[in-house]
Amino acid sequence: MPDEVDVALKIGDLLLRSDVITLEALEDAVTLAGKMHMSLGRVLEMQGSMTEYAVACALHIASMIDDQSLSLDHGVKALMMVAKQNIELETALRKVAAPAAKVSKSQTNALASLLSAAGFVTARQLEEGMSQSLNTGLPLGMVLINLNSLTTENLQLALQGLALVKLLGMDKDTCIQVTRLARLRSATLRRSLEMHNLNPAMVDELFSLADLLRMAGFISQLQALSARELSLVSDQPIEEVIGECAYASEIGLAAGAHLMKMIHEGTLATEHAALILKRLKAATTPEEMAQVLANLDEEEELPERSLEMTDLLKLSGVLSEKEVQIATPIALAGRIPLVKTLVDANIISSQTVSLASECKDYLDEGMISLEQAIIALVYAIENSVKFSHALNLFGWSQ
Repeated sequence: MPDEVDVALKIGDLLLRSDVITLEALEDAVTLAGKMHMSLGRVLEMQGSMTEYAVACALHIASMIDDQSLSLDHGVKALMMVAKQNIELETALRKVAAPAAKVSKSQTNALASLLSAAGFVTARQLEEGMSQSLNTGLPLGMVLINLNSLTTENLQLALQGLALVKLLGMDKDTCIQVTRLARLRSATLRRSLEMHNLNPAMVDELFSLADLLRMAGFISQLQALSARELSLVSDQPIEEVIGECAYASEIGLAAGAHLMKMIHEGTLATEHAALILKRLKAATTPEEMAQVLANLDEEEELPERSLEMTDLLKLSGVLSEKEVQIATPIALAGRIPLVKTLVDANIISSQTVSLASECKDYLDEGMISLEQAIIALVYAIENSVKFSHALNLFGWSQ
């Protein structure tokens, strides 16, 4: 039977590579799992970081990787589909190999040549990356990132350069010079174009559906880059690539295509389009999508809500976000109020809670501003005085 620590390490590595969870959140979950003598998967469920099904899929994928019946790269991509696109595991496993038949060695060389010529990777790194890409069917850029041979920033820069050649007709030698200078100067492509006396507005023409979906939170940065790469090297429309890789739902793709048309027509700014697309996340039918699109000019009114006590304590510097993240699953598991859990764990004192409660009352009644509330609360806590006394001292009492 595999050692529990070894299993946790493998699962953690898989989750990080799949961009399902952040390193900080994973470290917190591991710490909490040790304190509560629970499995890492169970803690991730309690924290809301992953669904029960996603955790089960992660365990199954890790087992397949361990048995060498699934490559790590394919496992990473499958888990991304399960956790972020709510795709069934069997469907995800079928889809991970889909791009392989579409990307030949000669096509992959289009990006490989640019990466090598502009100095993004060494010959040895490129050889290893291309070998794994052709064996697994994963995009070359994703493979190089997983091998720590390339950063996401440099992959984005290289793909922008390739797009300048394939979409806007830039000369290959000029593209190499522009991307190499951007890399060496740690500059943007726009700035490098300016330094070469070229039109920087060309960058705006490269904005794609993948970029819009990323801005709206439909797909991750790595998914956007992978879609852009597959589209460029296979000369396939990017919306088809995104659909085949199951990076976004049909609703999201249809809405995104409609908004991209408006962007190209100059009737909608990219930032506004991303905000609209965020509102469309809740749409589950074409009718609901059409209703949102029919009211593009409506301002979205957000209901006012009272500031939570924990938020007030965080703004005052008394409580950290990490402390809240650690205490939250414990409170949920024991069905205990979060504030009480924080007090029981000696993270905050009952006196602090009393002062914060009084402060919150003044704030909710609109008697003081948030800035005044924070200043007075910090003073009251540090000097062990009543909150009303602090307000009087600053001349803010009514």
